[in-house]
Amino acid sequence: MRWGYVVMLGLILSACSGDKNEGFLGNACEGGPSEGGCGTACRDNVSACANGLYCASDGVCHADCSTEREIACGAEGLACASNGRCVDFGTDGDEVCGNVKITGANVKPNAMLIVDQSGSMTTNNFGSETRWDALRSLLIGPPADRPSGLVYDLQDQVKFGFASYSARAGDDNKPAPGTVCPMLNNPGDDNNAQSILAFQPNHYDAIRSFYEPAGTIAETPTGDAVTEITSQVGNVADYDDPVIFLLATDGEPDRCEQLNPGSTTAKNEVIQAVTAAFTSGIKTFVIAIGNEVSSGHAQDVAAAGQGLDPEDYPDKDLFYRPSTADALETDLQNIIRGERPCTFTIDGEIKDLDRACEGSVRLFTEGDPDGQALVCDDANGWRAVDGHTVEIRGQACADYRSSNNATVEGVFPCGVASGPFVF
Repeated sequence: MRWGYVVMLGLILSACSGDKNEGFLGNACEGGPSEGGCGTACRDNVSACANGLYCASDGVCHADCSTEREIACGAEGLACASNGRCVDFGTDGDEVCGNVKITGANVKPNAMLIVDQSGSMTTNNFGSETRWDALRSLLIGPPADRPSGLVYDLQDQVKFGFASYSARAGDDNKPAPGTVCPMLNNPGDDNNAQSILAFQPNHYDAIRSFYEPAGTIAETPTGDAVTEITSQVGNVADYDDPVIFLLATDGEPDRCEQLNPGSTTAKNEVIQAVTAAFTSGIKTFVIAIGNEVSSGHAQDVAAAGQGLDPEDYPDKDLFYRPSTADALETDLQNIIRGERPCTFTIDGEIKDLDRACEGSVRLFTEGDPDGQALVCDDANGWRAVDGHTVEIRGQACADYRSSNNATVEGVFPCGVASGPFVF
């Protein structure tokens, strides 16, 4: 599924009766995982608990039940959530017979980091740091603190690619003899460098191995670079998850045909390049580093990169211009998280859509083992799109996107939903 989450979904029979006595750490702790298992300290680190366990109020991991190991809740009216917590989903009317587990693994967007490698990136813009150094420190961590940084922190959630771009101009402002244009991922001494680091999960080491020793070069052929990178990315239909470009540049563009000075033609080439990328299925997000990129050009490029008309947004910036390193990090985080869709495909089926709201759906995020009850057909709740699709909306969607480890689960009365029962 290209534009949705990888969804592990099924209808799970909720056996909600029994006379088992819950142990100190929960009825499902015996035989559970050893790493991050029951009793593991978690008060300040919810993610310390393994899958199927939750961080309880006593500061250690518990498991009251287990959907995976078929250990049911011992109290009538409770359903087992995937974090091992027995929860009252609050369904009314008919006997609850289906626990619909909507979310499994989060989708991992393919995010290409496109970094301007021109000479102007040596300008100081973030305190004592140059634009080049500040962006590099954000992405792969400060020199004294590597491995760290945004790529390191998100590499298990995002498949990162990387491409820096520049060019060398000759006396006639054409590419210098013996050089390619655009140069891609040139460490500073390779006139023929023109390849990207393709999307991969856990890609920090490879990106760092290039980015750490690299320095700035010269020119800013942005349109040519985006066109070449789009070509090397290839057919977006071949990717399971969304593909996005994050273009970080600090200056007005030039073009391989005329590297100095920049021109209206060069600006139009950038717009045409991101438009072509969007047509192929790739959104481009623009991060203006410093104040040398005009707001008008940045707005036009950002609009084209998202399939929008800039005239429809006269009072809203579609691009990002962070003024501090913290703001830069926030912007990048928001872009990546904002590409997580909030619709989910169900393996089973909601048979009676008119009665869908008789079901109960909850959003589970870090630190909230009981989950948040969502209101059916509410702008900030959930709705059944059709018999196979559920959507969470508004604030619920925003909360889902801002979480590193969220799940959405629901139960439905008998006769409303059906599907493959797993126990």
